[in-house]
Amino acid sequence: MNQRFDKYVSMLAPAKQLLAREAVQEYLAGESEEIERILSPLDVWKKSRWLADKETEYFVVYYMKNNFRIIKSEIVANGGLDSTLVDVRLVLKYALLCGATCITCVHNHPSGSTIPSKHDDKLTEKINRACEIMDVKFIDHVIVT
Repeated sequence: MNQRFDKYVSMLAPAKQLLAREAVQEYLAGESEEIERILSPLDVWKKSRWLADKETEYFVVYYMKNNFRIIKSEIVANGGLDSTLVDVRLVLKYALLCGATCITCVHNHPSGSTIPSKHDDKLTEKINRACEIMDVKFIDHVIVT
C-alpha cells in the first residue's frame, strides 16, 4: 500500500481498517466476481469499485429483496467534481417500481476523502426517513474512493 492510504486507514476503527485493506488488496489483484447479493461492506465495495476511478461524483442505489439479492442497480445522479444532486423521490420511485424491500446507496468522492460531508449526512438521513415512510429498509450509504 502507500503512505497516503495508510494515513487514512489509521484513522479508522480496527475492524474498518481490516475491511479497507482487504478491499484494496482485492482491487489490486483485479478480481472481478459478479455479486448477486450484498451481504457485507466488502460486497458493496466489490460491486462498486468501478466508482473509485471516476472524475465526477456518482450516486448509485442497489435495490434488493429481503434476502439481499440485487434486483437492479441504478445510477440515480451524476454530478460535478465534489457534489451531485440526488432526488430522494427518484431513489424511492425506483424502489417501488421494481418491488425492492431494501436498498443500499453508494457514492464516490473523486477527491479521495473518506469522510462524509455534512451534505452526505443530511442526504443519508433524508433517504432513511423516506424509506421508513415507504416501508423500505435502508441498509447503508457507503462512500467509495
